[in-house]
Amino acid sequence: MDNGWITLHRKIKDHWIFADPEKLKAWITVLLECNHSDKKVSLGDFLYHVKRGESINSLETWARLFGWSKSKVRRFFVLLSSDSMIETKATHNTTHLTVCNYGAYQDMRHGDEPKMKQTRHKLGTNLAPNNKDNNGNNEQQFNKFYSSYPKKVGKAQALKRFISLKVDDDLFEAIMSALENHKKIWDDPQFIPHPATWLNQKRWEDVLKVETHSIFDDLED
Repeated sequence: MDNGWITLHRKIKDHWIFADPEKLKAWITVLLECNHSDKKVSLGDFLYHVKRGESINSLETWARLFGWSKSKVRRFFVLLSSDSMIETKATHNTTHLTVCNYGAYQDMRHGDEPKMKQTRHKLGTNLAPNNKDNNGNNEQQFNKFYSSYPKKVGKAQALKRFISLKVDDDLFEAIMSALENHKKIWDDPQFIPHPATWLNQKRWEDVLKVETHSIFDDLED
């Protein structure tokens, strides 16, 4: 894996992994170690077809490459998997690792020109912005919204509606602020609308009268 190159978009600076130099170095090592093209690999009595963007390094090999313990490597891979950056499966005393969307953001044409338009990869590695560039960020915003929403039903419908709104930072702040105010007046769970309904009706634009209580209200004249 000493020949060739990988692409790394500047948007990686906005990703959580960029804030941790140790994890960032490990992630780049993963990208460098994965196959640039399909090939067959023989390990012992087994023959593996390792596709582009995949690796069959063992945990011991990854631990040596990272300079970590195997348990730390496992935890790191679980973290990457939770953010849909990789997929792993145990295969005959080794680890079959796949970098999600590897081909989408590594394919290049005419130097820096993207070979294909694509949605934003969670690592911020998209090469050609399009109408779905913000989907990855919107999904993260939606997860925060849904986690805070008191009635957790119809998640798929709510996510679809949330993404259709093309939520930017200002709108997201308005939505979350309004949600907190709505939660203060939702005394009966049966009257809490489904999250998709709340979003569809743009309820964050409602003008609410939220009762406040001051410590001075309890003082006698």
